[in-house]
Amino acid sequence: MTAIDWFVVAAYASLVVEMLWFAVPSEASTLQLFTRPGDDDDAVGHARGRSIGAKILGYLLPTAIGVAAFCIPLAAATIPGAFERLLPIGALVHPVARGVGVVLVVAGRVITVTAMRQLRGRAGKDVEATGLFAWSRNPGLVGMYVLYAGLVLIVPSALFIAAFVPYVWNMDRRVRLEESHLARIGGEPYARYRREVPRYVGTRSR
Repeated sequence: MTAIDWFVVAAYASLVVEMLWFAVPSEASTLQLFTRPGDDDDAVGHARGRSIGAKILGYLLPTAIGVAAFCIPLAAATIPGAFERLLPIGALVHPVARGVGVVLVVAGRVITVTAMRQLRGRAGKDVEATGLFAWSRNPGLVGMYVLYAGLVLIVPSALFIAAFVPYVWNMDRRVRLEESHLARIGGEPYARYRREVPRYVGTRSR
């Protein structure tokens, strides 16, 4: 394995550490959608109340596909000859592109881990536009998108790039479900926060 391969492995190891020590429960997680009753009058409640088949097709399957796609760079780094079978884009295999990719991977991980730590620190408190949450309502996910972009430059696979669109689609659905729950329980403070801070970055999106 090359140094860049070890870097990719380290990035994925940091994801495992995040899930074990910094994870924050989500009302719209696949586990919650399958195990909690659909008794809330919001989008999360309606999603939980769907049939098992609908939840498998609508939530479990897209998530499983997204996880599998997200593991493409890890497979390319750890399985000899795997990259050649993952539809590589040779034009992007350049030291400069990989250098930019390394910077984006580090930035993405820093953003997401910092966001998770700040979110844990805000547990049980009123909604406030502080820290990373002053410029994005979902900075942890923004960090994941930055990580994805960096991995694309390090492992420029057409298959991995094509998977980005369904990955974003699935994650955005989960964000909107979560925000419907927060809007129901958060009242005016959360409504004000939504007006002040964009869902991701750059534009106000309610």
